[in-house]
Amino acid sequence: MITKVDDSSHKQKAIYNLTEKSIALVPIFAQLGVWGRRYLPVSEELSIRAQLLEEGGPTVAEQLRAAYEEVRARTAA
Repeated sequence: MITKVDDSSHKQKAIYNLTEKSIALVPIFAQLGVWGRRYLPVSEELSIRAQLLEEGGPTVAEQLRAAYEEVRARTAA
């Protein structure tokens, strides 16, 4: 479910990629996150990602990063 290719820029590095089968599982993992957010005690810092995945949209990755950083900054203060 993961492919590995040696990185030509460095002998000790490798590049890992998800296969199509793995990519097809992403919505399932997103729903597991949604379930966990609803039924388990989780921190806002982690649950914000599940919330954004549930809401979806074209810029989900950007929203995930921004929301995570915002909550981290708030909890660190």
